[in-house]
Amino acid sequence: MVLTTIDSAAYNAMQAPQGPVHINCAFREPLDHSNQNWSFDCLRGLDRWFRNDEPYTRYLEMKMVSAFGNYSCSVIEVQDIIKKAKQGLLLVGAIHKEDDMWAVALLARQLSWPVAADILSGLRMRKVLNSFPGFDKSILFIDQIDQILLSDSVKSWINPDVIVQIGSRITSKRMEMFLESCFPSSYILIDTHPCRHDPSHVVTHRIQTSVADFAASLCQCNLERKTSRWKDILMVLNSAVSQEIMFHVHAEFLLTEPYVAHVIGEALYGDAAMFVGNSMVIRDLNMFGKGWLDHTTNGDNMMMHNIPDFIGATVSGNRGASGIDGLLSTAIGFAVGSNKHVCCVVGDVSFLHDTNGLSLLNQRAQRKPMTVIVINNHGGAIFSLLPVAKTASPQILQKYFYTSHDISISKLCDAHRVKHFLVQTKAELHDTLVKTHAEHLDCVVEVENQIDENANFHRTISMFVDNTATHYLEYLLGDLYSSTTSDLDRMYNTKIHAIEYMLYRIQLSAPRTSGISDSSCFHEGFILKLRMDDNIVGFGEVAPIEIHQEDIIDVEEQLRFLFHRVKDCELDVVPLLRGSFSNWIWTSIGIPVR
Repeated sequence: MVLTTIDSAAYNAMQAPQGPVHINCAFREPLDHSNQNWSFDCLRGLDRWFRNDEPYTRYLEMKMVSAFGNYSCSVIEVQDIIKKAKQGLLLVGAIHKEDDMWAVALLARQLSWPVAADILSGLRMRKVLNSFPGFDKSILFIDQIDQILLSDSVKSWINPDVIVQIGSRITSKRMEMFLESCFPSSYILIDTHPCRHDPSHVVTHRIQTSVADFAASLCQCNLERKTSRWKDILMVLNSAVSQEIMFHVHAEFLLTEPYVAHVIGEALYGDAAMFVGNSMVIRDLNMFGKGWLDHTTNGDNMMMHNIPDFIGATVSGNRGASGIDGLLSTAIGFAVGSNKHVCCVVGDVSFLHDTNGLSLLNQRAQRKPMTVIVINNHGGAIFSLLPVAKTASPQILQKYFYTSHDISISKLCDAHRVKHFLVQTKAELHDTLVKTHAEHLDCVVEVENQIDENANFHRTISMFVDNTATHYLEYLLGDLYSSTTSDLDRMYNTKIHAIEYMLYRIQLSAPRTSGISDSSCFHEGFILKLRMDDNIVGFGEVAPIEIHQEDIIDVEEQLRFLFHRVKDCELDVVPLLRGSFSNWIWTSIGIPVR
């Protein structure tokens, strides 16, 4: 902390306008009364600083020294660091311009590093421009990095050697704690302003430039596209955790806050944008938001050009994860400034602190319609997930932290003549989002749940995600530290050696309830047997029913054609790559799936 703070103070004192600087000192974490002993770990990562006379954090500018596009020695040094990286991670913080989102996507393709995107980056939720999300495999988004870090084993294993961060603010506290402990050999922060943002005190190179200029400088490096076991394992961990989260949020019968965060992207029709409130809302979206969103557009030309096959969903917020004043009014201003349909998601306490915003909402001046989603758990639910909930009595929590209320949001909306919807089930939420989009009206959608149920569900998901990440890492590593590269390649990809089918016909005890009334009392189909080149065998089934257009003869013809195409195709051993077999069928076999 001392080194990075002194470096920042010295740099700013010598920049125009020159003048005195003020240094703040960090105090204990709010609402955390646990005693912490001083640790020698704070001296980790200082080896480079001890070995030379340079500041710990060096402040650089992207300066060309000739008309031929040659850069200064300091910039060339950064380029060399990136070229030599073995386990590079691209971290994307808050981004406010769509052009910067495109530039980051192109930078990610150049680097071919895993990408961890913050919810405010506009790249945490992405709208797919073609029928197959993830068609461009050169960009690997680790959307569940926050949840993956629940596992202590994963935290100890990840250990990137170089981190490049675009933009400043990072929402995830868990991610910041990880950055404090991982100590990469180089941490490069790129942003257009000179202001300091280094809460983890790990930045070694601070470059003031645009992401487009930084990406342009790397174009001259001829970066080698590297494959690594580290990147492959991160890909599988992300997919496994994504599947685990999706299973739990959909399996739970109740309408939970993680479920809302997971499906809220359905409200981003067309070029719609999102404004997120603070406290639990922004954290839930960062943890549980769906990475890939369906986006109806003509993406035929997108696949013909050297551009990503997705666009970022613009997401904005106010001061990151803290503060609740004026959020509704700020969201309305964001809708006016962006000229987009805006979906605003806030908590009930935040909403009640800015009820005057309903008056602005009613005016409907110079903007497109807004949908305001209020997560109403009748109090401050975030405190139920903080350490204070384990030490304070329920009476203290209820009186001083939860800020319980019985205010009717419906009546507040009626008073300001704003349309109001109350949803209490998953089906009601889905139907209401569709209805609000069709009606093109300003409205408030109140999602009602309870603090205790929400806290318990968060803990349940965290427990299962922790176990999933830990078990997958143990399986993927095993004793592979001594394995050769070819062994690792075979672990992830094998070829289909043979595939065959067998007809079956089963007598039913009663006529079918579907199809024509005189349908046969038999069920018939095919048992499939697939053998890989490593002798792994898998079985499956395909069987038409009466309501399908295909009969058993059609199915057999399709199987014969498919078997001819899939022989010798590569198939991932852990088929969790964004959960898309449609993508595999299209990219490996060449058959479009509709």
